[in-house]
Formats: sequence, structure tokens, C-alpha cells
Amino acid sequence: MSKGGFDHYMLKEIHEQPEAIRDTVAESLLGPATAGTSSPVGYLPVRDPDAVLLLGCGTSYHAALMGEQILSQLLTVPVTARVASEFQKPAVKAEQGLVVAFSQSGETSDTLTALRRILGQGYASLGVTNVMGSSITRAVDATLYTRAGPEVAVASTKTFLCQLVTLYLLGFHLATDRDAVSIIPQNLQVLPDLVRQVLSRDSAIQQAVRQLTKAEHIFIIGKGLGVPIALEGALKFKEVAYLPTEGYPAGELKHGPFALLGEKTPVIAMVLADEHRSRMITSIKEIKARGSTVIAIADRGDGEVAEFADMVLPVPKTDPLLAPVLHNVVLQLMSYYCARKLGCPIDRPRNLAKSVTVP
Repeated sequence: MSKGGFDHYMLKEIHEQPEAIRDTVAESLLGPATAGTSSPVGYLPVRDPDAVLLLGCGTSYHAALMGEQILSQLLTVPVTARVASEFQKPAVKAEQGLVVAFSQSGETSDTLTALRRILGQGYASLGVTNVMGSSITRAVDATLYTRAGPEVAVASTKTFLCQLVTLYLLGFHLATDRDAVSIIPQNLQVLPDLVRQVLSRDSAIQQAVRQLTKAEHIFIIGKGLGVPIALEGALKFKEVAYLPTEGYPAGELKHGPFALLGEKTPVIAMVLADEHRSRMITSIKEIKARGSTVIAIADRGDGEVAEFADMVLPVPKTDPLLAPVLHNVVLQLMSYYCARKLGCPIDRPRNLAKSVTVP
């Protein structure tokens, strides 16, 4: 398969994300998600779950963690994300629950094992995968396919974003008050263009990585919806650039990791324009006081963040619920350019495989 003029499949797939998002929204099995219309949801194995459980491994687990927060904001029932490799039994008993299993390949052994453990415990099952006819599609009651297209690079990028899109759509269709969430499909329609804007301004990102490639340790911090994105961003830095990177809730740094801060430990801070913004700025001030360089990702024109961070990578303004998608694209590009500067085998990182089929 051709790289399409890009140096690596990973960069090509990062740049394919606007189309992948568009196709997932337009062709999702959820049907046309247009405000004010009744979209077909007959494929859902349960329409009004009394509990939702989300399962995944690696990047797919980070999607599950995002789903926990997104769906918790939109639904009134308990929503729990669990890492599939550690799953034994659901924390919440259900009579009419819904388990959603995420797997890019549809062949992830730990996720399939977790699914088998929950069968017969009051949960109907929904799989989210990018591969038609994969094992997970035969293990679940219904399947929602992401429309990411082929993903060759081992490090998942566009599949993750498409998984997030399915979560927004799922929350829209499961929400009791559809009018209250009507803005979601409207925002998803413009999301591809916002991602394109991020991709078109990657020169600043390339400049930022110069401060990262010589780091002894890197932290990526966020609050709320930013935490799962911090974890996913840190995974990408480890996978493709081999840089020791940790994703952390911003408030947790002072409970131990502050000991690692200093000139050789830069921090990437994701500042969403939500209820956590002021506390994120406080965290940036505390980190700067301990000698670390801070690279912030924030809304374009946010002068207050620029006042305290060493560098700001701007993203277009959008609904804070969807803004983590844009922050994730910035982190994808940062990890890619770090890996390229360090001469790493970006598409085929050592010791890793695209599909993990062993327990």
C-alpha cells in the first residue's frame, strides 16, 4: 500500500483523520445523526440500559476511558470503563446493561476473554471495531464499525479518533433528553474541518519537539476529559519515539511526581476551555516554579495560558466536549516528529505488533 507521498504510514494516517471522521459520522450504523430527526437505532442490543460497561486494551482502553466521561455526562445510569486484560466481573450489576468492547483489529485476545466473562450477567454486547468479519463481531450481539479505512502503522491514530466519534454518536442516541444533546451531531459535522486546521499548522509543533527529544522524562497532564487524552498521548510517545512519558491528572503531580520536575523534564499541559481551566492554569504555575518547561495546548487566542506557559500550541475553539479530539491530534503529531528526529522506526516500533492476539 502506498504512503501517498508521506514519509511514513503514521503521518499519512494522521492526515487521513478528517475523512475518517467524516465517513464514521456519515456512514455509521447509528444512521444519520441529524438534530431533530429520528435516527435508526435498531441495531443496538439494548435501547435503555441500566448500566454501561466499556472494555478495551491499550489505545482502545483510552477510548473506553473517554467514553466513561462522555457517556456519564450524557446519561443518568452508571458508566464504567475497565481495562480488558484485568477484567473479572462487572462492578455494577445490571438487568438490562450494555457492554461496549473496543478493538481496532477485532482480534484482541484480552478483550474477547473479558467479553466471554460477562456473557449471561445481564449485559447485552456491542463491539466497536475497524475490521469487518473479525472475531469480536462474532462474539457480540451487534457491531458498530468505525470507518477509518486501512491502518498500516502499528501505532493507532485514526482508529482512536473514530472510536471517539462513535462514543459521541452513541451518547447522542442513548441520551434520554435528545434535545439537550442536539448540538453533538452539528459539532461532529464541522469537526473534520477543525482537524484539518490543526494539521495545516504543524510547523509550531515541529518547533516544540526540539525541547522534548533530549528529555529524561516527559509528563502530559490534563483534567476531566483531558486525562484519557494525556494517557493516549503518552502511549504514542512511548510507542514510536521511545521516550519515557507519563500521562497524569494535573492535580496528581503534587502527590509524588513533583520530585521528577526540573530542567530535563518538560511538561505538556492540555488546557480545555471547561470548568477545569482555572485549575489547569494553577498547575502550570506550580510546574513552572519547579523549573520545568511547559508546552501548553489551548484554544487559539487564550492569552492567559500564554502568559504562564513557555510555549502554546493553539487549536481552534470548539465545544469543550469535542475539543479533546483536537488536542489528541496535536499529541499525535508531536510524538511523530519526536520519533522522526530521533530516527526511530516509526511504522514498526520494536517489540510491538498491530494486533495483539495472545493473552
